[in-house]
Amino acid sequence: MPAGRSRPDGLALDEAGTLYVAHASHGMVNAYDEGGHPTLTVDCRAFGKTVTNLAFGGPERRQLYITVSDSGTIAVADMPVPGRPLSD
Repeated sequence: MPAGRSRPDGLALDEAGTLYVAHASHGMVNAYDEGGHPTLTVDCRAFGKTVTNLAFGGPERRQLYITVSDSGTIAVADMPVPGRPLSD
């Protein structure tokens, strides 16, 4: 993945093993399956350019909360698979 000004930052996992990566200088979150293949992109550039942290939440853990730090925004994207719980 090209780095740009900054490197990838925050990470999150869903229950299917998909890895979500906040790419700080691209303003996007990229998701990769267990084989490392890209599966989806969440474009946050309408809110800002610096995406740093990720966390799943909401009643069924299907919302991905995304920190867009240069604008002070928390973006929310509905995901097809719930996030993996932090602990059981």
